Amino acid sequence: MKNFLIVLILCLMLPTVVMAQDEVGSFELPQYQMGSQMFTFRAGPVIPLFVYFPYDNSPIETDTHMKTGGYGSIRYQGFTNSQLALGGELGYYFAYSQSDLFTSVPVQFSMSWIPVQGTVELPISLGLGFAYNSYDQSSYLSMFASFEVGLSWYFTDSWGITLSAGYWLIPELYSSEKKTDTAIANTMPIILSVNYRD
Repeated sequence: MKNFLIVLILCLMLPTVVMAQDEVGSFELPQYQMGSQMFTFRAGPVIPLFVYFPYDNSPIETDTHMKTGGYGSIRYQGFTNSQLALGGELGYYFAYSQSDLFTSVPVQFSMSWIPVQGTVELPISLGLGFAYNSYDQSSYLSMFASFEVGLSWYFTDSWGITLSAGYWLIPELYSSEKKTDTAIANTMPIILSVNYRD
């Protein structure tokens, strides 16, 4: 009778153990695929590094007269395969100089490569576009280029946060007689992002 009860209990437990093994074996970290999407809300400080004057005798000016500014943006990207996402970003950047406010509205095409994926991710992003800049009662349109490396943590399957640091180039280009005024601003953004992936 004792042996019969032991066999009966083992038989009743067997389906539970098998089902648990199937669930553990089928668990996989979320993987991106063609058509996956990511929405990102970004904000953080931007540190001015230096200004490069290519036609000047001393081309690098480290005293930019600009204070640390702020940046905010929204970004949308769609995945073309399991690691590469393409999209766009619309942002707003501001910084104060000694007397005036510098503002920039960058619109850029963005490309992100995410070689490490799952709960913790490592996104590497490139951006290229243009920016509408305003400073000292004048405004101009310039190119805008960015490079960023980040570290993401997803606390649910869909929602996560990313801390990234990067490098921006904002050139002010002139031709012929004004080419000596050509300057390329170099800045470093430190961005905290809230991500939603679908």
